[in-house]
Amino acid sequence: MKTPLALALGLTGTALGVAHLVALTRHHKATQHLGFVRLHAQALSDVASDPRLSGTEWDGIDPDERARRLMANRWVTLWSTMLRFGYLNRTDIRRAAMRCMEHPSHRAYWEKGGPYRWTTARDSHDRRFNELMDEAFDAAQQR
Repeated sequence: MKTPLALALGLTGTALGVAHLVALTRHHKATQHLGFVRLHAQALSDVASDPRLSGTEWDGIDPDERARRLMANRWVTLWSTMLRFGYLNRTDIRRAAMRCMEHPSHRAYWEKGGPYRWTTARDSHDRRFNELMDEAFDAAQQR
């Protein structure tokens, strides 16, 4: 017959094992996400340095305007990642988004890129982030 202490220790060990697996899964997902963010940043860098690598969405856009929109894309991606990992909170993102949308090039980026970000949103974090960006965009449009 098992003693209550042995049973409690067994349950505690099982709970710790499950908690460890959950933590490992979260860490793995975070590592994957950061890897994708790095690839995205590298792709943007490549496109910025060689216009031939960009898609048709950039056709007919002045090179200086194109550079400003690419930079807006970089900032938006960085802010989303910083919010996801807790380096910025929703208030910080809202403030950054409002400042971002003060610039016509950044609004033009979000007008074109925002719908794409909605179609690629993979979870509630992405949807909440997109909502903050949309709110800032809408507020800037009304000014």
